[in-house]
Amino acid sequence: MGVSYYLLQTGQPTKLRQELSGSRERFEDTIIHYNRVVSGKDEFHFGIKDYDKLRLKDIEYIGIYVGSDTAIMVQNYLAN
Repeated sequence: MGVSYYLLQTGQPTKLRQELSGSRERFEDTIIHYNRVVSGKDEFHFGIKDYDKLRLKDIEYIGIYVGSDTAIMVQNYLAN
C-alpha cells in the first residue's frame, strides 16, 4: 500500500526510501504514509559516513516508485 521514493542528488548514489509502515496514521477516510529522508543504510550500502546530515533541501529530485516502466520524478522546490 505504501510508496517507495528515490532521492536523487548530483554526484551521489540514488537513495531508496521505503514507507515506514508502522507509522501510518488514519484520519477518517485519509491515510498518511511516512518515508524517511535520513537512513543509516546510506552508510552501510554507500559508505556515506555523514549520512545523518542529509536534509530534504539537499535533494534535487524525488522519484516515485510505481512498479511500472514509467519514471515519475518531481523536482524539489526546496532544493538550494
